[in-house]
Amino acid sequence: MTKSQEISILRKTIETLGHDSCCGPWLSGQIGAIESAINSDFGPEAYALSPTEALKESMRLIQVAKTDAAKIRANAVADGDRERERARAWAGELRQSVRTQLESVLAKI
Repeated sequence: MTKSQEISILRKTIETLGHDSCCGPWLSGQIGAIESAINSDFGPEAYALSPTEALKESMRLIQVAKTDAAKIRANAVADGDRERERARAWAGELRQSVRTQLESVLAKI
């Protein structure tokens, strides 16, 4: 059987299954990867994820994103805390400077 015959059978199978079947929509979504695998002499597993593999990879990526988001939030909170502390220190220095200047002016009066 030739590669083009295999691809033709695959396309007919997708058409026969239709969009209301369990496998039709998935196969339809994978046809490009499967055709590429057939044409390059690699098995489809080199290019196409099964639904189970896709779900596992999705769950892994979601967990990575949640971990990254938690780190970003923690860094943002730490940055905010540092900036608030710097602002408090600056405000304290400013108050002390104003107080010193006022006392100096009052002493001259």
